Amino acid sequence: MTLRTTVFKCMGRTYGTIPFQGAVVITGITDITCPVPLGDALPDGTGTWEVRSVGGRSLTPARDLLHAVAVLHELRRPPRNLR
Repeated sequence: MTLRTTVFKCMGRTYGTIPFQGAVVITGITDITCPVPLGDALPDGTGTWEVRSVGGRSLTPARDLLHAVAVLHELRRPPRNLR
């Protein structure tokens, strides 16, 4: 974990991470005029991350921060119409 803001691209989108009170806050910043808070990830001491949505709902544990972003991205993504 870093003490500074990090910006990276994943799945064709841009994300920013900011450390805050022991957790890492993850925000979608593809459109910089309208950042989208996705949730946060908290290291759980066993080498994995506890991923939480914006509302505080605990989600699937993640292996690393990139996996945490993928979990939060899938949560925000609208469902597909499978015909």
